[in-house]
Amino acid sequence: MEAALNPLAKALLWSAFCLVPAAVAQESAMRKADFGRDVVPILLERCLGCHQESKAKGRYRMDSVAQLRLAGTSGEVPVVPGDPGASSWMHWITSQDPEERMPKDGAPLTADEIERIRSWIQGGAVMEGKSADAALSAWLPRGAGGVAPVAYRHPVPIAALTFSGDGSELAVGAFREVLVVETLGGGLKRRLPGLPDRITALDWSPDGASLAVAAGSPGRQGEAVLLHASDGTLRAWLRGGADVLTAVRFSPDGSRIAVGGADGVVSVHDAASGTRRVALPPHSDWVLSLAWSGDGKRLVSASRDRTVRVADAASGEAVSSFTEHGAVVFAAEFNVDAGRVVSSGKDRRLRVWEVAGSDSKTVASFGDAELTSMVSVPDGFLTAGTDGVVRRHSWKSVQKPREFRSAGRATAVAWTSVGERVAGGFQDGWIRIWTAGEAASVSEFRPFPGIR
Repeated sequence: MEAALNPLAKALLWSAFCLVPAAVAQESAMRKADFGRDVVPILLERCLGCHQESKAKGRYRMDSVAQLRLAGTSGEVPVVPGDPGASSWMHWITSQDPEERMPKDGAPLTADEIERIRSWIQGGAVMEGKSADAALSAWLPRGAGGVAPVAYRHPVPIAALTFSGDGSELAVGAFREVLVVETLGGGLKRRLPGLPDRITALDWSPDGASLAVAAGSPGRQGEAVLLHASDGTLRAWLRGGADVLTAVRFSPDGSRIAVGGADGVVSVHDAASGTRRVALPPHSDWVLSLAWSGDGKRLVSASRDRTVRVADAASGEAVSSFTEHGAVVFAAEFNVDAGRVVSSGKDRRLRVWEVAGSDSKTVASFGDAELTSMVSVPDGFLTAGTDGVVRRHSWKSVQKPREFRSAGRATAVAWTSVGERVAGGFQDGWIRIWTAGEAASVSEFRPFPGIR
């Protein structure tokens, strides 16, 4: 090969090898490090697990810009704009001592990750464009979680469903996106992308203009956002964190939104701005469902910590706690006057109890079925069971519901008063629509593009 090249060709080839790396380095140097694009993904993935509100090692938090600027117990300044050498971040992530190097219990940051942080600090550690109190994940560029498939190769289990106000559309949680489909037939109307991997909860606003979305990747990142239902653009950021957000519900008048997550925290936000108004007493494990009382004064939360809690939605003060399930509690709803709550758990029991007394008044079971999802309807509530049955219960006859039977494992349920339609979502990706008075489904479909 070498003998076949004349001296001029050799010189040109050698110049090319020398100049290309230089050009790449120059391009890299010219590309200014961006906090949201270059730094936040590292913090969410490698740091936030140990430095957030519910767990702040060294009394240092990184769950917002306001917090990460404050020193922890060491007293050292975390970030000094323009001076990486004076920034304690650089010391902790580059230390050769495994006892002090961060992340404490993980692999060291890569050379590229360290350089991105160093370059950002050297460039002035710019953090502009959002409130300093905004969740760290709010700084991520939209769609940073990944791209939804153009065509699905496999169906996704249906974990979240909600009807539009007029009942004509159904929003469905898919992979990194929400799909809006026709209620009858399942025809795709639009795709709302740019979300984390798993969509865990959805709620359509009473005025039909917005969709509240809870999503995330367990152990890595979570976010709750308010989207314009018409095109999926961001209307308000609600909350983020280092773990998945699992529940989201509009208040009856649509002015507030309750959010729950794997960190056990329940927060109430202003629906117009996304600003957090109050935080309720936290659970010690994942919040699996939330529901408002009809008058919007109280919230009930069900959790993996085996409790159901009722709290004042304005002050955040605890009202009562229910522990009789003795197992993970999947869902809970209020009755019309908010004097009673129904809850379902891994104990395979449906329990109705008085908020004032917290003692079970009614206990029902349906074989080995676990009722994992629940939503209120006039004079009762719907449940989705692992036996494939969607049930409509009356408050007067909890033990004798109307049953909508199907194959598979029912994982989500939704209701619209328009036409009194019931939607059931299933583990195998099917959605089935029933009319309240009919046992047979009036429509069934899988909503995913590329799958029929």
